[in-house]
Amino acid sequence: MERVMDAVLSMRKGITSLPARITDWLNSYCLVTFCCFLFLVFVHITLSMSFFRITAICLSATSVVENYEIYRLFTYTLFHTNWIHLVFNMLFLSSVGNSVEKRLGSIYLLNVLILFSVFCAIVQLIISVFLATIFPSMAFRCVAGFSGVLFAVLVLEVRVSKNKRQSIYGMCSVPRSTYPWLLLVGCQVMTLQNVSLVGHLSGIVTGYMYIHDLLHIFKLPATTIIAIERSELFHWITTLPGFVPYPRNLLLPLVIPLPYKDGDKQSETPQKSGPSHPPVVLPSNALPDTVNVDSTNQGHMNSDQMKLPGVPKPEIV
Repeated sequence: MERVMDAVLSMRKGITSLPARITDWLNSYCLVTFCCFLFLVFVHITLSMSFFRITAICLSATSVVENYEIYRLFTYTLFHTNWIHLVFNMLFLSSVGNSVEKRLGSIYLLNVLILFSVFCAIVQLIISVFLATIFPSMAFRCVAGFSGVLFAVLVLEVRVSKNKRQSIYGMCSVPRSTYPWLLLVGCQVMTLQNVSLVGHLSGIVTGYMYIHDLLHIFKLPATTIIAIERSELFHWITTLPGFVPYPRNLLLPLVIPLPYKDGDKQSETPQKSGPSHPPVVLPSNALPDTVNVDSTNQGHMNSDQMKLPGVPKPEIV
């Protein structure tokens, strides 16, 4: 009887603590990740309740290349084939989306998601057209879902993560750089049928294109992101719960030594003994755009003559 009473009390405590657990779960989400989660679930429910056919928005080489249905480049990520497909992708999004957003900020992640959704489609079309020359059926394969974009985000998350190894369900530990490829193989071997190898592979390729600066012209510069965060127009967004600002530690400090006057001698005071540190070489994109020097002052620069930008250009490490 006592065991039954203890079980009832524990169940009552679990029920009373359920709202607090839900609140903690919601608070663990960052803003863009949570909004993306809600949007994809809402779209899936809405389209599932209608007489909408997924073949109208999925991505295939034939539809885009031959029928010029360019809109499929933007719509194929919005719908999932079934609830299991949606649940797995939302769990994947909760993991990698929150991780990247906490490290790089909400606006950065939003820019990345939009960029990846388009370029994953382009890479997938290129791979499908190439494979169609060997396997003609590849031209008619229709792909839908957000997993390709998530594989690209995973590659970015691996790049910015401080951990060198990744645990796989606590069973073993692998080098983190190999994790996207192992997950790609695992999805094909262990999951259900009709999993798109080309769709997942295109996400990994897009992610590597991004981290190697092949898509740099489509990135939002750090100065633009910070300007958006400081803008009065978007102030209401930056004050929402879960918003993560762009981390300022990704902005390199800028130090420029002042030259000596003609005739001046360097200080002859002996330097303190100690370990010497190698000079820090800043990349060219971290230097200011213009530095005005008055020639009448023999190379001296004062605070009015040196025009440094408010925030130096960033380097992601």
